[in-house]
Amino acid sequence: MENTKGGHSREGLTKTRYRRSLLASDASLQKGDGFRQPTPEQVQDLFRLAGWTQTEAAQKLGVDVSTIRRWHTRKAAKEHVPIPYAAWRLALILSGLVDARRQESGANDD
Repeated sequence: MENTKGGHSREGLTKTRYRRSLLASDASLQKGDGFRQPTPEQVQDLFRLAGWTQTEAAQKLGVDVSTIRRWHTRKAAKEHVPIPYAAWRLALILSGLVDARRQESGANDD
């Protein structure tokens, strides 16, 4: 059973627990200089929690399926491409993990 940051099994994640782990463990919800790139595992977990296949995620975010695969690829692989802030934020909004009208606590207002 694979563990995420914070020691939770990936299978046991809920949207609430996942959101809390993102807020507590890093600045992946912040914009500007405070933004920390989510890991490929965090991207995969978000899509899984949202119930999206790679094809559905690609359609919702307006990218090609090959781009989704690159976001899921481990960082050490040459094919890996980090998910841009705008795509990450949109995925968080569309998944229902964050409210589009509200700035997350700790985020700066650049």
